[in-house]
Amino acid sequence: MAPALSTSAASVITRLLPEPPAAPAGGSDIDHWRARLLHTILRVGVLLGAVPVLLSVTRALQTGDWHNALVALSVLGAVAAMALRPGLPTRLRTWTLIGVLYLLSIWLLVRVGAVTQTYLLVCPMLASLLLPWRAALAVLLGCTATLVLVGWGVDAELPLRGYEGQPLLKWLTVGANFLPGGALATLCGTFLLHRIERALVLQRELADQLRAEQTMLREVNAQIPGMVYRVHVDRTGKPTFVYASEGARRVFGFDPETVMADGHVLATRWHPDDRARLQAAMRKATETGEPVNVEYRLVMPDGEERWVHASSTVIHHDEHGAVRNGIIMDITERKASEALVWRQANFDALTGLPNRRMLRDRLEQAITRSKRERESVALMLIDLDHFKEVNDTLGHDGGDQLLVEAGRRIRACVRESDTVARMGGDEFTVVLPGLGTPDRVDAIANAIIARLDEVFLLGSERAFVSASIGITLFPGDGEQIEELLKNADQALYVAKENGRHGFRYFTPELQEQAQVRARLALTVRHPVDPRQSRLHYQPIVELHSGRVTKAEALIRWMHPERGMISPALFIPIAESSGLIGDVGEWVFHTAVSQVRDWRVRLDPQFQISVNRSPLQFRSDVAALDQGATGRALCKAVIVMAHELGMKVVAEGVETESQHVWLRDAGCDYAQGYWLARPMPADAFEAFVAQRALACV
Repeated sequence: MAPALSTSAASVITRLLPEPPAAPAGGSDIDHWRARLLHTILRVGVLLGAVPVLLSVTRALQTGDWHNALVALSVLGAVAAMALRPGLPTRLRTWTLIGVLYLLSIWLLVRVGAVTQTYLLVCPMLASLLLPWRAALAVLLGCTATLVLVGWGVDAELPLRGYEGQPLLKWLTVGANFLPGGALATLCGTFLLHRIERALVLQRELADQLRAEQTMLREVNAQIPGMVYRVHVDRTGKPTFVYASEGARRVFGFDPETVMADGHVLATRWHPDDRARLQAAMRKATETGEPVNVEYRLVMPDGEERWVHASSTVIHHDEHGAVRNGIIMDITERKASEALVWRQANFDALTGLPNRRMLRDRLEQAITRSKRERESVALMLIDLDHFKEVNDTLGHDGGDQLLVEAGRRIRACVRESDTVARMGGDEFTVVLPGLGTPDRVDAIANAIIARLDEVFLLGSERAFVSASIGITLFPGDGEQIEELLKNADQALYVAKENGRHGFRYFTPELQEQAQVRARLALTVRHPVDPRQSRLHYQPIVELHSGRVTKAEALIRWMHPERGMISPALFIPIAESSGLIGDVGEWVFHTAVSQVRDWRVRLDPQFQISVNRSPLQFRSDVAALDQGATGRALCKAVIVMAHELGMKVVAEGVETESQHVWLRDAGCDYAQGYWLARPMPADAFEAFVAQRALACV
């Protein structure tokens, strides 16, 4: 029964005793250590003392002798009182414990004899650990003196040969033997305490250094716009974060403690579209030990999407898994800047349509797909007719509004998979991949022209433009991007030359004409070289008399290799090269010189008309062949001019019936191939002389 009873009592006492006291503020490390040691000794003393006390009480109940039981209860009560009062000063509790043990040792010395002097040795030993060395030395001397005086005074039992009848000498000898042992125990305790104190100081220094480093690390990590971490990943891929910085709160919205408590919590923020890719990257890194370097998106609780960049390296790898150091950075702003730069580089800032750079990329993709699926690709180059007039009239803001609306209308005429791009200025490009039949291209071109014919409402203003479109096809017209763009531009040129407001397909003939224009452009250096430039004169005949009193001066270029070049071919080249002004001046001065000569030799009133605009080289009187309506209009013009006192010249007379009708209608002069073609000056003079003879 006794062992069971003692065990039960010990467990109850353990639960009742308080925890060790907290370190007092301002105390040294050794004082803190002494306080904890004292509390431990008191707890152990209560636990160990409970057993003999129970045995003493049991024996007293059996024998009726309560002396030992009362002493044991008194000692245990004193020790328990000190254990239950951790708030008392450590020095007071220490002296109380030593005093209780001292009195117990004296009582045992009196009751049992000198054999119990070992109990007395405990006092200086405890004093050496719990008190300063001077106090421990005083305790040792006090215990030695007590041993001698009490032993001699009560003549305690001590069988010692040679000291019969000399009790004082006998106990002095016992004291002399006790003192070295006690001194040795005290010195050992003091030395141990010194070593412990040094260890505590070193521990405190290391702890302070560690705290300083941790503080510095936290401060440094707080400046990093990301989460610094150390994670252990086992062979199954389960992560356990050993460390996570405050950046976890800024990047993921989780405090570091949550991340370290649940390694999977960060994955709850992964974007669903990136999850499979991330899992594959993490699995590969776990298996191979390779560094991780990946970008992915997060979805925050409020729906916000963030971009992060995660990188980590392995610092330890074995059969149990790997330990990685890494950082996860918030790169949302960088991604936004990259997206902005990419958009600015690939899309038109005004219309939002792909620009020339993106067009090339889309066209290259369409060509690649066409080669793979054996389909055709159409490329349209669209130019807005009369846009310059709108820009000049309504200003650049009005022109910009028109361009935006034009892009929207073109976009509405094609499929979502087609590309509409702005090349710059008033030019747009359309890429139509996956064509079925060419008829579909015609339908789209007509739809675009029709939509752009509609009125543009620009604020309170109304504007009208039309569209000219050049079309080329892959692979029939070419297979390279530059070749296709050049082909579409040549077709657009023809569409505009043929009256605009329509579309033309590229043909090999257009390419040949373009090559001719290009070769001529290379030779145009001095377009008024007298050795190559000529003026031809087309007679203007007076209808009522048949005499020639006027002429139109028309420039001709006699190319040294290609012969006579039509003005319709080289005038646009001179215009685009900026040399048209020189051409006009040369024509004017040459014609003036010629008219002076002819006024002397042919007619004092002779006149030569000179075209000052390239557009005037084209014939403008084609309505004479369009039936009664056109002739009625011409008749009205003649009458109106005569009412204003003006003479009328009819250009482009090609038939005798036109000539007769104009003469009968009262027209003053006529000019055209039916009457005479343009000719050199000497041939012109002969023609005038011939007409003069015919009129006599």
